[in-house]
Amino acid sequence: MTPKLTFHGAATFRPYGEPRRAVLHKRLTDAALDGARILRPDRDESFLLGPAGVVGAAAKARRIAQTAVSQPDWHNIRARLLCDLEDRLRAAPDDAGREALLARLAHDLALAPAGPVAPAIAFEDQP
Repeated sequence: MTPKLTFHGAATFRPYGEPRRAVLHKRLTDAALDGARILRPDRDESFLLGPAGVVGAAAKARRIAQTAVSQPDWHNIRARLLCDLEDRLRAAPDDAGREALLARLAHDLALAPAGPVAPAIAFEDQP
């Protein structure tokens, strides 16, 4: 794995998931790298960097709470919907089938309330 960012001898690695981060940290320290110089930022965490490396935490606040980072939000739901739509359009037997699917979706969208609605998509990897 290559570093995501190398800065004056300090490297930041971005494998997701604590088990992967712990394994990578152990491998790097076993390879005689200084564990104190290996940054293990959480998702959405940032640092101020200077000529000597990390100067401190960035002044900007996190965009969302750390506990919410691994939970699906509307961006994930939208991405899943668009992927599913693309799959269904490709699987349709012909243009008429694709047009019928799009017409049904447009009709349902026109009937949907404009305010917030509860997500109707289940994520298989969520408890």
